[in-house]
Formats: sequence, C-alpha cells, structure tokens
Amino acid sequence: MEKIVENGKFSDIKVSVPNYEEYKKEAAEIKDEILNASSAEIAVAAIRKYFALTDTFDTVSTIIFIHFSQNTLDEEYVKAQDEMDEKGPLFTEIFTDLEKAILNSKYLKDIENTFGELYIAQLKNAQDIFSNEIIEELQLENKYVSEYNKLKSGAMIEFQGKEYNLPQMQKFMVSSDREVRRLANKATWDFYENHDKEFGDIYDKLVKVRTKMAQKLGYENFVPLAYKRMQRLDYTAKEISKYRLELKKYLVPLAEKYRLKQMERIGIKDPHFYDYSINFIDGNPVPNGDTETLTNEAERMYHEMNEDIGQRFTYLKEHGHLDLEARKGKQGGGYEAPMADLKAPFIFSNFNKTQGDVEVLTHEFGHALQAMLGASYEVPSYRSPGMECCEMHSMSMEYLTYPYLHYLFDEENLRKYLYQHILDAIFFIPYGATVDEFQHVVYENPNLTPEERKHEWRKIEKEYTPHIHYGEDSEFLENGGFWYKQAHIFENPFYYIDYTIAQVVSLEFLVESHEDYKKALDKYLNYCKLGGTLPYNKLLDKASIANPMHEGVIRDLMVKVEEIIKKYEKNL
Repeated sequence: MEKIVENGKFSDIKVSVPNYEEYKKEAAEIKDEILNASSAEIAVAAIRKYFALTDTFDTVSTIIFIHFSQNTLDEEYVKAQDEMDEKGPLFTEIFTDLEKAILNSKYLKDIENTFGELYIAQLKNAQDIFSNEIIEELQLENKYVSEYNKLKSGAMIEFQGKEYNLPQMQKFMVSSDREVRRLANKATWDFYENHDKEFGDIYDKLVKVRTKMAQKLGYENFVPLAYKRMQRLDYTAKEISKYRLELKKYLVPLAEKYRLKQMERIGIKDPHFYDYSINFIDGNPVPNGDTETLTNEAERMYHEMNEDIGQRFTYLKEHGHLDLEARKGKQGGGYEAPMADLKAPFIFSNFNKTQGDVEVLTHEFGHALQAMLGASYEVPSYRSPGMECCEMHSMSMEYLTYPYLHYLFDEENLRKYLYQHILDAIFFIPYGATVDEFQHVVYENPNLTPEERKHEWRKIEKEYTPHIHYGEDSEFLENGGFWYKQAHIFENPFYYIDYTIAQVVSLEFLVESHEDYKKALDKYLNYCKLGGTLPYNKLLDKASIANPMHEGVIRDLMVKVEEIIKKYEKNL
C-alpha cells in the first residue's frame, strides 16, 4: 500500500476511503508469508510489512476523521466518515486474522525476541476483543457514536439575539455576570433537555450493543471487555475501585474545602450550580489575544522552555497541523490525533476566548510532543502507551509550562490562572471518578432504563460532589441529565478514569517542578520517550513515577499540593 506523504500543508493531503479488497489482498499475502516462512528472518520481514500496512490504514482513517470533524456539514466528509464507520470492523477482521497468523507462527519465540514480550501480549489481547461474530455490533456501535456527535455538533442555541454552537456558549456560561451565566446555562441545558429522548435512546442502544458483543465473546458483561479494549493488561476493575475509594477519602474532602472557599471569595452565600464555574468576582482569567496571537506566543513560549520542544511546535504550526478556531459545523471539543505515516500529529480544538484555549495549547501539545518523541518505535503499539499514561503526557505539560505562561496571560490574569488551574484539577478528579463509577453501574446492570440511569448518575454525583445542588434551577439536571454532555461516556467507555489517574501523576510533576524544574522536565521528556514499551505498572516504575493506585500515594500527594495551592493563594 502506498505510504501517505505530506508535501506542504495538511489541508493539501487528499485521501479516499481505503479500498477493502486491496487491503484484504495485501494482508492475505503477508499472512501467507508469515505462515509459510522458511526462516525467522522471513517471518519478521513479513511482520514489518504488516506494520507499514496498518500505519497507512491508520493514517488515512485519521485524516478522514479530521476532515469530518472540521466540517460535519460537508456531505463528502460525512459520507466518507459514515463509510469508515461501516467498513472499520471489516478491516479490523482482516488485521485480527493476520495477527492470529503471527501467534500461530512456528517462529513465535524469534518474533518475541525481535519485537518484545509486550507485543505478543498485545496480540493475544487483540484476539480476546474481536471475532467476526461481532462485526455487525461494531458497525452499529460506530453508527450510534456518530449519531451522538451529529446531534451535539448540530446544536444551534439562540442566545442574546444570536445563534451559537455548544463550544461557543462556553464563554457565556463562565461569564462574571451572574445573570448571563444563569441564562447561558439555561439555554444550553434546555438543548439537552429538549433532546432528552434522543440522547437517552442513543446511549441505550450503545449499552445494549456493547453488552451483546461482550456476551458473544464470552464475557459476563461489557466491563472486562472494555478493560481489554483499553489495553489494561496489568490491572482490573478491582484496582480501580480501590483507587476511587482513596479519592473519596483523601481528595474529595480537599475539593469540598476549596469549593467553600471559592464561594466565600466571590461573595456568593446561596451558590447555584452555574456559580462554580467562577473563581473570581471580576471573572475568570482570560488569555491575551485572538487565536493567531495565542498560537504565535505559544510558539515563543515553547522555544524558551526547550529548543527541541519549540521546533516541534513550529513544525505543526507551519505544516497546518493546528485547527483551533470554532466555527459553524465544526465538531465540538478538542483532540490530538497521531498520523504514523506523517510522523506528526494534528491538534483540533474550538477556541472560545477562555482559559481553555491556553489549556489546549498546553494539554493537546503534550500529547503531540509525545507522539513525535515516540514516533521512531518500529512496533506501532510501542509509540504511545495506554490511555491513562497518554494523559499524563498532556496534563503534566500544563504544569510544566507554568514558568512561561506570561507569554499567554498578563500579570493579573496569570496570578489568577496559576491558582485556579490547580484547583480545577482538584475539582475535576471527583467528577472524573463519578463518570467512571457511573459506567461500571450501567454496564454491570445493562437492563436499566434511561430514567434509571439518570437516577444512578445523580446518586453517584452526590457522593463525589456533594456541594452541587440543582434544585429549582434545572429539574432535568436534578434528575441526573448532566452526563449527556460527556462525549467519552458515549464514544470511549471507561476512558474517563484515565484522566483522573493522569491528573494525579501530573500533580506529582507539579510538586517536583517546584522542587527542581530542570530535573522534572528531564524526567518528563524521558517518560515521553519510553512511549508504550511497557504496560502501566512497569512503565510508571521505569519512569520513577509514584503509582496513584498504590495506597497512600494520594494521601501524601494532597498534603504537598495544598502547600502549593496556599502559596498561589497568597499571590492573588
């Protein structure tokens, strides 16, 4: 298969949906070479051809998805993405069948010696999560996820005489004017309430189809299959459950303490749910300038931080690998997408003139930097680790840019940002655990009705964030509808806890950067370079990172983090 080459800018790259028959033919030839190899060298050479084949397939698939998310109203892109959703499982079948041949090779030990023990473990895991018996369910899963994205990205909300999409409403939802906040939240949540049945039905279909595929593969429910799909090779739901208990014991009380201080600081005695988005009475910190200005200043920032890091940001900027401006028809949210053939990722976002714009330039670039640092590994799965470890790259970068954020904020806004950003992490982690516990309840009880699921959400929400009261503000939210906005619940089941694990690790990097910045940055870069060459527990051990799942880690870390919070509090 011809490798994708970039000669100029990303927007100039034209690709079409991969030809199924061509891939099937080439994969069959590689499979034959592996099974009929007369030496280990021939088998290994054939596997290298397979790596190239999947690299090109993944690159083309990613480019199609990027074009689709850039304009969900463009019929050409919509059609291409729909075709990928439909055909994706068929390609998975081809590749899984080929990987089965690798496992059946008489030279398996030589293959393991060449590519590593982890690669073989990953191949075996892939066999556990796929069968041609679930192709139809995988196609339906893709279809339902696309339905969710189309429903959200098609939202046009009337507010103050104009129309806005969901990302554009964010700036009004965090306005320093309390009445603007209230009305913006009402308008936004009215959209979800008005589409309550559609969101509930889409998720119900996803739960049912995921449960069906799990049972076809021999699992009791979707939970163990989901863990295997997430490449969680050395821990289970049991460890995650213990981790969530540690959060409830040591982190939730700290978060609640600072939620009270937050309301005292902004002088609100009767806090409503929409008030918790405000940390300062004169408004949250806002960055300097528009999208172009922020991008240029971020480039300067990274060059000062580390020249190699700066050069990599410049490459992405000059080659059109950044699409940051919000616009009509553009999919909401933000992401970083690696492209193996190009050895350079793409950063997608929807800037809205809030501090979130800065967090994209740091968070998503942390992902992108690691993708570039790990791009040289021959085994595709070694280039980046599991999701929980990937998020460590991005979230830690947010803290490692602290000494350089004067490029993106003026002095007053920077003081506010440094304080608020740490608190945002402390406030986020309980929410992330809520999302995870909710999904365990849902998939362990797949026959719950949409209304029962909402009830379960609200019950769990009260455990992790007891300060939130919706009351008369929103019956819809009081009845448990908040999770409709969380795309991961629909798109990437069980992914969200990874953000919390990574957030804890990123706070470790924050503490270490205050003690010795250069040492912390070097440790971070070395961790990024390890890619996915080890599973979770061994990777953290190799990188000298304290494991958040180990008892006492969160307890000890929160003591040090609160010291830093108090330091920034004094500077306000």
